Amino acid sequence: MHNWKMVELRISVTCQQVVLLFALSTCVLAIDQATVNSYAAAISSFLDTTRCESLRAGGSTCGGSSGAQTLFNNLHNSGNYESFYVNGAHILSSIASNFEDLFRKKETVIDNIATAARNSLAAGAEVSQGDLNTFYSAETGMGAGVPSGVADPNFNNKVVSTAHSVFTVPNSVNANSAEIADVVRRTYNLDDTFISNVANVDSDTKWQYFASQNAVTRVYPGFEWDRSCDGSYSDYDPRIRPWFVLASSGPKDIVILIDKSGSMGQYGRMDKAIEAAQAVISTSSANDYISVVQFSSTAGTPACFPSRLVRATSDNKQALKDFVGDLRPSGGTDFQSAFTKAFDLIDSTRGTRGTNCQTVIVFLTDGDAEDPSSIISARNTQDIGATIFSFTLGSGASVAVPSRIAEENNGLYSHIDDNGDLLTEMAFYYKYLAYGIQSTVTQWTAPYIDSWGLGLMITGAKGVYSEADSNGYHTFLGVAAADVVLPQLLSVVQSYNLESMAVTTYSFIVNEDGEALVHPLQKSALSTTVGEPIYTSIDELEGSEFQAEDMRSLILGTGTSIGGRQLQVNRALPRGDISKEGLTGNSYAQNLVYFYQRIATTPFFIGLVIDGVVSNPGSSVAAWNVAARKLKQLDTIPLCNGTSQQWCKKQPQLYHRIDLSPTDTSPFVKTVTSAMGANQPDGALITENAVGWVAAPTLFSSPEGYLSSLPLTANQVLRLNEWASTGTATNMIGGNLPSSSHQVLMLASGLAESWQEAETSASTKGIWTYVGFSDGLALLYPGTPISNEFYDPRARSWYLRGVAEDFGASALSTPYLDAFGAGAVLTLSSSIREGGQEAASGVYPIGVAGFDFSVTQFASAIGSLSPDCSSSTVACYLVDRSGYIVSKESFASLSSNADENSYSYLFFWRYID
Repeated sequence: MHNWKMVELRISVTCQQVVLLFALSTCVLAIDQATVNSYAAAISSFLDTTRCESLRAGGSTCGGSSGAQTLFNNLHNSGNYESFYVNGAHILSSIASNFEDLFRKKETVIDNIATAARNSLAAGAEVSQGDLNTFYSAETGMGAGVPSGVADPNFNNKVVSTAHSVFTVPNSVNANSAEIADVVRRTYNLDDTFISNVANVDSDTKWQYFASQNAVTRVYPGFEWDRSCDGSYSDYDPRIRPWFVLASSGPKDIVILIDKSGSMGQYGRMDKAIEAAQAVISTSSANDYISVVQFSSTAGTPACFPSRLVRATSDNKQALKDFVGDLRPSGGTDFQSAFTKAFDLIDSTRGTRGTNCQTVIVFLTDGDAEDPSSIISARNTQDIGATIFSFTLGSGASVAVPSRIAEENNGLYSHIDDNGDLLTEMAFYYKYLAYGIQSTVTQWTAPYIDSWGLGLMITGAKGVYSEADSNGYHTFLGVAAADVVLPQLLSVVQSYNLESMAVTTYSFIVNEDGEALVHPLQKSALSTTVGEPIYTSIDELEGSEFQAEDMRSLILGTGTSIGGRQLQVNRALPRGDISKEGLTGNSYAQNLVYFYQRIATTPFFIGLVIDGVVSNPGSSVAAWNVAARKLKQLDTIPLCNGTSQQWCKKQPQLYHRIDLSPTDTSPFVKTVTSAMGANQPDGALITENAVGWVAAPTLFSSPEGYLSSLPLTANQVLRLNEWASTGTATNMIGGNLPSSSHQVLMLASGLAESWQEAETSASTKGIWTYVGFSDGLALLYPGTPISNEFYDPRARSWYLRGVAEDFGASALSTPYLDAFGAGAVLTLSSSIREGGQEAASGVYPIGVAGFDFSVTQFASAIGSLSPDCSSSTVACYLVDRSGYIVSKESFASLSSNADENSYSYLFFWRYID
């Protein structure tokens, strides 16, 4: 903290105002305006020189010197770009067909499990003999223990047994009861079905499982349950998992009416009502929408959700349970205001929900009040069809009105005495919903985190019911289910290899509520350690023009035929990490063509978005052609020979995992030592006279195949290096990589000649120099192993800042911890455009080039350009447009092991306050 007097508020150090110089002084005469201006000009010149000499950005803004932009300009000037047309409807139809095939296989797997479970649990079915000790379980101390297994790449290298399933029961259930033992014996017969499903239906099947209505879970392949920190096995009750709740009761809109009048303070009634309401909230799934109305003399809702139902995510459910738990009894009783508020909430959610859901009102009261039947009759219209469950609590409660309300609205009524067990009485609520569904349709959950370690997934599940008895009734037996991990969905999107078209495209998948499962701006589907999923409306992801055209309704209203729409949009650009830095204030104008359709037999819709303009808008959507431009496939790319060449390739191009490379690459790999005087950290493994490269998981034709191959082996790296050398490889992880990306890799590898030359000739020498492309390919010089197997240059702050700034600008990141192991660094980056597009407006970059300084190196350079800033009376700061400190004097002596919080994202105004 300093008591500085501000002398100069803001000086631009580049014409794009990428960073600002602030000079603060304890004495007005310590530094004048002219001096600060001269420092700003010197820093601006330093950044521009570094961009051209060290980063080798190239292009007209660097006088046509060698570099990334010059490379693509040369290709353009030599006539190596061509125009072509993209038929989006054809592409979408192909992708949708592959999705239909995927879901068809999954549903066949689930149907087979359901049939086998029904037959195994039927009266008179053949039952395996023996007690529980005969059957494998998920715990060493239960049954016959855990079967032996091996690490399986299909299950993130979890040790599993493909010869056996395992069973488990929650702690709240007596595992030794005759009822449980009978279900365990009977469901053992499912093993044949599980194994057959993998062999004959879908070899890519993940977990398959069946959970009985009394909480026995049988899962295939078998594995040992995870343990808690104290060594005990994690408790697992299937009846509260999203897939079980959805299949047994369907997607629901739920309103809980809870009486908090003064009389509820007697005999523990309020506590029972709170317990019941919280139980309903807890067992709702992410496919449900829910809220609470508390009432006494008046009715009210939670302050955080005052006027509509909300999705039952973990955070929302906790907020509702907290609201209920804080209720205290007081006041009179008004049923009419309670039901009016309930239907207001329901109405507010109509139009945003799919059609396949029930509406449920749970009514908890101990009192008597004016009959709300007329309000319910008027509001509970056929399209809502709310089922009302009424519970009266305590002696003296008037039962007439609550019971009649339930009876007239297809629900059930129960009275609970003051000493009664409300949760036991409430069991019929769940059973009634299950009996009411009896659906033969597979239900698909919203994305959630797998309890068994496969990350973000969706589950297909269906209720299993007995054959009808003599009275025509079916007994609910349990739920059959199978999983789809979200990388499998990405693999289907990649099945058409959109990146190979060399045109800006992306796709998304939404559910019937218009929420994205897969979208470029959605939380990563690839990581297995993501937090609670965020259910984001496609409206929010696609922006205001999308909303203005009501595109969401158009997509959700389409059938399996393909719809289309052209939009001109203005996309705001993130400065970097959008959660910390927000948007630039700039926007990027795009002409986008949307193609969309429902994926047949599923509750999902797929959209394909192409950057361009339809050349034949008067034709049917199926015939629309979008004009595009791409780099031609070159016949040959010459080897770099050390002379001035328009383009060339640098051999070899080594996949970044040089720590796993076989010995034949060893001449191109070395370990950094202090004696070498290298800028890279001691002990770093780097390429010598060769470039390193990495591909984002989504660039592979099968992202799921790439992920299932982790951790990489030396042989897999050999295959990747083979692809880099020849453009083809056998048995390569992730299926394949686009031929267009291979050509860009070859061409961009030639930049290493410029980068090498800069190491000796440039006045400023960095740690790493690199380039990332819009398809997810990145090259690094010198190459070095990247610890993050999910590395995607497009998600990095340096890339986003480069894209966000005007062409020709020198974008600076805030200091951060280097992904390549060099400690505290900051990046100077600059965008790259297609050849011939430098002067065009509204052109989205094809990539970004970056150059890393160590934080201490950069601070020292800035200090040498602004000598007065190191005096005791003056302090100077470089601050970015988000208000974060890029550099200050003390950074010049930053410790090599400094905590990242001591230099990264320091907000200027807070720091000096």
